[in-house]
Amino acid sequence: MIITRLLLLLVPVATEVFKTNFTAGNTRCRYDNTCGFHQGTEYSWCYRDYSDGWGYCCTDYCRMQPRDYLWCPSGKSWQHCGGFKTKDISGRPCLEDHLCGMHYEEGENGYHWCLVDLNRNWGYCCAPHSACANRGYSYTWCYISGDITYYDWQYCQRE
Repeated sequence: MIITRLLLLLVPVATEVFKTNFTAGNTRCRYDNTCGFHQGTEYSWCYRDYSDGWGYCCTDYCRMQPRDYLWCPSGKSWQHCGGFKTKDISGRPCLEDHLCGMHYEEGENGYHWCLVDLNRNWGYCCAPHSACANRGYSYTWCYISGDITYYDWQYCQRE
């Protein structure tokens, strides 16, 4: 009971801590538009690029759901959110401003992926709940989908 109370004191609430430069899916916001409740919306968001593409932002930490996916609140709604891995399943480094993440909007099936070069080439990433491992096989693999009930996987190289 004391530990629970202590942990509650250590967890910050949705304040200035979450005025970040990354969407829930780990895409960098435009430098002139950080996450926030812009234009009177009930959810936090930012523009990701200059074609007015936008993404939801977290207003609290990502956390694991019972169905094994990561989510975060975004005002009055919630969003899938990604981990912060820096390499795709082939071992290619992700671009610094586009780390592994879900990179999709609420309600869509998604995969963890990142951009690996300036030509917008991309690669799948292991989901945060799934490390690249043998799991009894002669090859290494991991789940790439956001929810393990979806069971989409790929071969991978260990980081």
